[in-house]
Amino acid sequence: MRRRSSCLAIIIAILLVSGPLPIWSMTETSAGSSKDAAGPETKKKADEKDAGKKGELKEEEKGISSEKCLMQRPLFGDLVSLGKSFQNWSAGVTVSTQAIKYTFGAEKVSSNTSGGVGVAFRYYGHSPVGDEAETRRLGYDPKDLDVANGYGSGNKDYYQLPIYRIKPECRATTSDFGKERKEKLASSIFSIIPTVYATKPDSVNDIVVQPALLIGFFDDIISVGPGFSLTGPEKGKVFLVLSLGYGFKF
Repeated sequence: MRRRSSCLAIIIAILLVSGPLPIWSMTETSAGSSKDAAGPETKKKADEKDAGKKGELKEEEKGISSEKCLMQRPLFGDLVSLGKSFQNWSAGVTVSTQAIKYTFGAEKVSSNTSGGVGVAFRYYGHSPVGDEAETRRLGYDPKDLDVANGYGSGNKDYYQLPIYRIKPECRATTSDFGKERKEKLASSIFSIIPTVYATKPDSVNDIVVQPALLIGFFDDIISVGPGFSLTGPEKGKVFLVLSLGYGFKF
């Protein structure tokens, strides 16, 4: 009887000691499995989030990326064929109307008197892309760009594209305003526009022809300059005109 009691006590003691172990072990295994399951899921979500950010970044920057803007051959109107001094010049057509005209000698001010057509020689200047790291991130090879020493903030060497290397969709036009204009890689600083105005007033039989040499701004929206009357009642008289126009590319 005493031996049975001793054996029973030993068995109970073993059960008390070993009982919690399976439960603890199962809990730890379950927790470990949860971590293993949660780990890849969390990593997957993080990767998707990073991919989303990268996608948004590319979407924002694609307006000036190499894929969209870099052009290997100049357009018909680009004047680089005249020499390196003209690599940032391009020509196009402009139509305009005389908004305000002051005629010297006659001391007369008139408005909306004539419409004209001209050839705009547009100067684009620098079209900066960024420093070397930025240009590579946008897909450019620095060998394809010109270096502007000390251009921009921080006195860094910035890379830029001459206008003849920039595709038409990356050049600002008369119809681009505000944000759309800022998102373009290039926009003209000014333009030189030889223009011929012509009109047929009811009071005269002949067509009045008025050549003018204008300086245009904002991609030919506004232009101003002198001209003279080649024919008509004011033949030979010089005038100063402010015109409103719209520019086209060849």
